[in-house]
Amino acid sequence: LIQQAGSAFTLTLPAVSTSAGIVYDIVATAANDYIISENAADSNVLSMVSVNSSNTERDHAFTTATLSSGAIGDKCHIICDGTFWYITYTANAAVNAA
Repeated sequence: LIQQAGSAFTLTLPAVSTSAGIVYDIVATAANDYIISENAADSNVLSMVSVNSSNTERDHAFTTATLSSGAIGDKCHIICDGTFWYITYTANAAVNAA
């Protein structure tokens, strides 16, 4: 998936129980907010490692990952194993887990 221009990009993931093997790759091509949310049927199924210019963060069992003011070239890789969605961000700014 590629965000080319415009407003914030939001991806609501499909239900984790039916998504084993699904992969998403997102590349920021505009300086916008990027939001990854779990499906409403799920509960705390996101797990993330984010690497940015100041540190590396690890978060587990949350519902939304938000990269505010993403920069061109920021990358997000998402993969599902049927139990969790695993997110890897490489970004200029910190990614917040909530």
